[in-house]
Amino acid sequence: MIEESPYPERHVLKYRRGVDLQLLVDTNTNDWRFKLLYDGVAVSGATAVFDGDVLVLQSFWMQSVIPTPESFLGGIWRKFTQAVPKPTELQGATLGRLLLRTIIRRARDFVATAIVADTTGGGFGQLPDAPNWLQRQGFNPEVTPDGAPAGRLRLGLVAEVAEGA
Repeated sequence: MIEESPYPERHVLKYRRGVDLQLLVDTNTNDWRFKLLYDGVAVSGATAVFDGDVLVLQSFWMQSVIPTPESFLGGIWRKFTQAVPKPTELQGATLGRLLLRTIIRRARDFVATAIVADTTGGGFGQLPDAPNWLQRQGFNPEVTPDGAPAGRLRLGLVAEVAEGA
């Protein structure tokens, strides 16, 4: 029996020389899911939902360190020496930006007018600097009517049409 994947789309992305990433995508409903795999290990992911013509980014996570995949000989060596696998650093490796750009492209393809990231709901818990990181990616903070930060950031995807035009 063939097990059906909850992610109907699989893409191979060229990341760095000799390194391919696998992107799993499910955008068949209003609930979107993305997962980025590095050598079979999930290193980043996101969930979003369409609300009218706006894509609401509900969660976005990124691993900062993953264990280096073990080779057969490396596993034997570590078994006898009790050595710990050397971790692969992912901080600053642009994997989060790669995933976010994929989400932005997909949202444009589905004619979204904006992407809103709500950083107050806990879905960005693994990214403690999420508001600043999102601003560096082009998102603008929303404010409440009294001018206080709302905890939501917005990225416009289409030019606003001037009133009366």
